Amino acid sequence: MRRFLPIFGLALIAGAACLHRLPHATSALRQELEEAKASCAEVYAPEAFSKAAGLVDQAEATAGTWHKLRARRLAREARAAIETARAESREKQEAARLVAAKAIEAVSAEIARAEEEGAGKEAAAELNRAKAGLADAQRLSRRRAAEEEAARRKRAEEKRAEEETARRKRAEEITARRRDRWTVTRGECLWLIASQPNIFGDPFKWPLIYWVNRWQIGDPDLIFPGQNFRIPRDSSPEEVEKAIHTARQRVWPTPNYLFDGQ
Repeated sequence: MRRFLPIFGLALIAGAACLHRLPHATSALRQELEEAKASCAEVYAPEAFSKAAGLVDQAEATAGTWHKLRARRLAREARAAIETARAESREKQEAARLVAAKAIEAVSAEIARAEEEGAGKEAAAELNRAKAGLADAQRLSRRRAAEEEAARRKRAEEKRAEEETARRKRAEEITARRRDRWTVTRGECLWLIASQPNIFGDPFKWPLIYWVNRWQIGDPDLIFPGQNFRIPRDSSPEEVEKAIHTARQRVWPTPNYLFDGQ
């Protein structure tokens, strides 16, 4: 029966080696390192984790200096090192889980066999201790699986939130840069103006500009430097569709035609 004890030690260690909480992070990069630590990277991949921690320290120290390129390079290296530590940790944790599962299975089989054979008073006490240890190992294993699933869901939610924040930020930046008026410079045409990211980002929408500025554009093929056009921002889907259709059907003048009239 004493052969249960070493097996239980392995099962309990594998089940309980990493049950600490994620500490507060002071920056995005530092938080990634702390999340790796919370997933036991420091325990299962100590060398890789130590390297990642050193790179994070360097990146944070450099971020406050004028060496921006070096700071970005160190940040990239730190993130790569963190992911390496995580990958190594996941691999070793999976191996530990398999060993623990086999240990629990073996102990369960030994307990069942001992119960069938019967045991004396001393052996019965040891059998009861083994049963209690088995229950603890199974409980810790289930707890760890639940925590890992919760951590996985949290990471997925955080990733979705980050992506949504980045999407909103890009949209806000585009909106902030969006222009409601445009002053023509030499070499420009309505096609080129409409293609600008802060106008429409689509050259085929140039008729929208032409239609609302028709009073100062006699010929859409001929605009002049200094003309200031209003950029429509309230066009209906039908108007946009009509503009694109009109632009696609348009036959432009001869090649090398200077649209700004110069």
